[in-house]
Amino acid sequence: MQKNNYFLAISLCFLFFQGFSQISPYNYSKNIFDKQQYILEKTQKSQIIFDADSLTGFNEIEAWNKINEGDFEFWDKKNYLSVLKREYIKKKYNLNKTIIHDKVERVQASCTNMGFETGNISGWTLTQGDNTNSLTHAVSAGWSATTKYSVVGPGTDPVITSLQRVPQGGGNFTLLLGDGDTQGGFAVKAKQTFNVTASNSVFIYRYAVVLNACQNANLCVVHTCTSQPYFNISFTDANGAAIPCTDFNVVAGSPLCNTGTDPSFVQFGSTDFYYKDWTTKSFDLRPYIGQNVTIEFIASDCDQTAHPGWAYIDCACQSMALSLNGNELPYDPQTIKSMCSMTSNTLCAPAGFTSYTWSQSGGGGITGQTGQCINVTDPATYSVTLQMQGVSCTSPILYSTFTLVPSPSATFNYTA
Repeated sequence: MQKNNYFLAISLCFLFFQGFSQISPYNYSKNIFDKQQYILEKTQKSQIIFDADSLTGFNEIEAWNKINEGDFEFWDKKNYLSVLKREYIKKKYNLNKTIIHDKVERVQASCTNMGFETGNISGWTLTQGDNTNSLTHAVSAGWSATTKYSVVGPGTDPVITSLQRVPQGGGNFTLLLGDGDTQGGFAVKAKQTFNVTASNSVFIYRYAVVLNACQNANLCVVHTCTSQPYFNISFTDANGAAIPCTDFNVVAGSPLCNTGTDPSFVQFGSTDFYYKDWTTKSFDLRPYIGQNVTIEFIASDCDQTAHPGWAYIDCACQSMALSLNGNELPYDPQTIKSMCSMTSNTLCAPAGFTSYTWSQSGGGGITGQTGQCINVTDPATYSVTLQMQGVSCTSPILYSTFTLVPSPSATFNYTA
């Protein structure tokens, strides 16, 4: 009977913390459990004593700061501390989790469901881990299966109400990476490995990010840049080596991380939430044609569990080619293309590059234009330099030569 009581008490501790973790970290009096019932249950067993080695890394000062925000008696606060310690140990040693061997890649024949237009995550691998370092993206005890994601349709983010869940120019769905405004200290990863071909050699990715920055100097005493919520994008080749100029990493700012926040993030009202609206980027994968590459996105809470981070993802693949009046042109600079002698023809480069610089043979009027698309009327050779993110990255160049196809004319002979 005594053994059964012990396991009952441990179960109650676990159930209590599950409810506790769904509320604001600084308002514990709103717990889903009745306070008097909680006190009664806690007094029926002695306080648990934990091995000191198991608690290495546990920040007891910050735990007390959080607990003192509640309205509990001192002896009851000590029980709260015991619950937090036990949950820290369970998280630290990754207890009761199914581990996924993240190095085993499921290779797709080509880009698969990049925009989540099937309404699910087919083609992608979604995992989670306990964030232990926001700069190196380390997690404790590996990546495990996760349900901390959603495939969502049009609408607004429930916290950042000015942020659309689906970008303009995107499809019908996006991936919500993470579980939104929910605490837990989890990093959530979405990745896909696919074989690069000429038809999918431009990878276009759109993303929007929300990070809850810890701004209270008294409560954020351990929130350095390694602890804050973060978002990361990375591309790797078949050997696991980083592909140059593809990485993007941002961590939320704090009193101890004043260099972490990307200046393009905007504070939402007077809250501690900062967000980056939809951004579109493209990357030229032609040097990797015939090889497998891996695309990876991570959105993470802070490692102290109280400050969440999440992101929306939408991707696509296409060939590296110009298009004329909406029709893709084969990439072959030796071939002369024809265009109709209309008032104007629309020539476009692939979307998502940082900048575009056009030129026209003979120094025509197109030279120096900087839009994704240009209007052309003259037979000439047109080229565009595409700038990718990163100041030292190689800039791909596309060009085509055009001749005019004369407008048809009709000759009529009228005989009365």
